[in-house]
Amino acid sequence: MKIVIVEDDSWIADLLRQVLLSLNPQASITVFERVTPALNHFRGAWVDLLLTDLHLPDASGLDVVTAMKRLNPGCPCILVTASIDRETVIKARKAGITDFIAKPFNVADLLKRLGTLIKTDTIPLADLEGLNDLSAFLEQRLNQTLFIPWSQPGTRQRAETLENACSVQELVRLARQEPALTAGLISAVNRADRPENAFDCLSVESAIEQLGLPASIALCQRLARSRPVLSDPRLQELATDLLAEQAKLAKILTRLADHQSIAQGPVRTAVSLCRLGEMAVLCALQNFLNFGQALDDEQLAPAIERFAPAFGNRIKVNLQLPFVIRELVGSLFKLPQGGQRKDLVLMRIAALECGLDNNPAQLAQLKQWIGLGSQDLSS
Repeated sequence: MKIVIVEDDSWIADLLRQVLLSLNPQASITVFERVTPALNHFRGAWVDLLLTDLHLPDASGLDVVTAMKRLNPGCPCILVTASIDRETVIKARKAGITDFIAKPFNVADLLKRLGTLIKTDTIPLADLEGLNDLSAFLEQRLNQTLFIPWSQPGTRQRAETLENACSVQELVRLARQEPALTAGLISAVNRADRPENAFDCLSVESAIEQLGLPASIALCQRLARSRPVLSDPRLQELATDLLAEQAKLAKILTRLADHQSIAQGPVRTAVSLCRLGEMAVLCALQNFLNFGQALDDEQLAPAIERFAPAFGNRIKVNLQLPFVIRELVGSLFKLPQGGQRKDLVLMRIAALECGLDNNPAQLAQLKQWIGLGSQDLSS
């Protein structure tokens, strides 16, 4: 049996591949991340089953289905998507979709539905390598595409339904509430193939200015449709706590930046992105739950503490965040050796005032160095 998967999230693609091979070990499975190479493949190869994501980097998954149905009308085509609304269903049926698999999906349900198509018996869920062990799951996830999730369904819905008349201020406020949007906007500018940028976008305001408001709104909507959201109440609560910590940091840093005449944009960006590792782990934990696994409360904190540093380093590199931002984020937790640049010192002071670390002697020394004395900045 020849199967094609078109999915730009390599981890999801690998999971689908594992499920399909568990159902049919003799299956020949080819994976594509983009539409164009998949279409080229169709011209010279027979396909018995197609699974495609809806939102792909270079086109819609419905384009893949339409092309397949022209070449092989009898091929079952499965659409994998988080956006099953009435309009999508109508377009998908017209293209020739056989069935939908909604993201996030439960692996037990996935086995049952794909087993029906392949006409084999399903296997125990535990037989999928690494899926039933949290540590193995997170280790495997670290080697795949990482995502920053939307912390709440409500903010993702607001982002998806933004109107073209949305103001810059409204978009900035939304980005302050969601690290996924801050990272997406800044990364989009710094990834742009324009030499004059030189990775110089250091704030949400600068990103919106360089992209233009209409393009920024469109990007926000696209991120809302394509990025996962935390749905488990425990994970939502943990994300809320992280964002509350960031809000407190931002309040202190606003006062410090004003006092020391330091540009607020880069330090606010650093605050918004200082918990990317934790947020990415929360996203992976949500995936673990979505795939039908159990997660005890006492597993949460140790998993975040163990994996957040590695997840954070990986995702910052993947986002191509400017070195200045990474340097500012790092100074929240430890000042670099050598010279004490004022903006880095302010970040460390804010962290100590906020309680991220307990070092009264260092706090007093740094505040004295910038002329604050014993002034309390946390109230």
